[in-house]
Amino acid sequence: MHHFRFAPTGECRGSGYGTPAPKAYTRPWPCLDRNGLLLVYFHPEGLAPAWEPPVLDTQNWLPMRMFEDRVEAPAQIVMQGIADKGHLRTLHGYEDVSMDSDFKTDGEKLTVSYSFTNIGSLPGLGGPLRKLGRHLQTRTRVRFDYLACGIGYSVTEVEIPALGVAMRHFVNPTPLHENAVTLFHSIALRRIENPAKISRVLGYLPAACTHSLMKFILTRGYLHDIKDDMHLWTHMRNPQKPALARGDGPVHKYHQWAQQFYAGARDDA
Repeated sequence: MHHFRFAPTGECRGSGYGTPAPKAYTRPWPCLDRNGLLLVYFHPEGLAPAWEPPVLDTQNWLPMRMFEDRVEAPAQIVMQGIADKGHLRTLHGYEDVSMDSDFKTDGEKLTVSYSFTNIGSLPGLGGPLRKLGRHLQTRTRVRFDYLACGIGYSVTEVEIPALGVAMRHFVNPTPLHENAVTLFHSIALRRIENPAKISRVLGYLPAACTHSLMKFILTRGYLHDIKDDMHLWTHMRNPQKPALARGDGPVHKYHQWAQQFYAGARDDA
């Protein structure tokens, strides 16, 4: 309100009327400009960051589109989908879901890959767009490569190899309190080198038109799926020993890995 300004180290350096407040101090937060995101690090005991998310290749990628939603769920639940193989079929309707790589944890990192066939049609598309959207969903297999660093940062590399289409999704739940987050999430499209692999019609369009059209269709599909996820997250609880069925996926391993990011966790967890 009084336009106090603070240095990166936390002390007040100025105000709306020129003079600083010598006793005013704010907590400094370690920040990192990485992969198009401004990441803020929090440690429950105030320790400095001991790790960083890896730098991603941005060559041939179009600018990402960012979305922001409030979700009434803890960050650990939001990120649980990385381990929940079962919901890919039961919630999203994907068919022939397979885990293509082991569920691996390495300190703060967690990686896993899935592939599946997407069945159905995208809502809200009419005429030729509906036909193209159905073609994208049913023609071939989709691969998801997940990477999480902590329970506030994940990136999913999505690829449809037979069509030459690739997307990238960031999911970053930022806690508001124990049971609610601001969810920052995004979609980016890799430049399409051969549009005719998707549809013969696209091969005749200028590249800018092709990318705009594909971004529109793929964003509709992405938002449809993540809205389903948000509805699920708000109705889940956070049991550390969930009752699991065969086919759920390595949910228990995910919970074990996530415990290192809470107060009281061992430093070598």
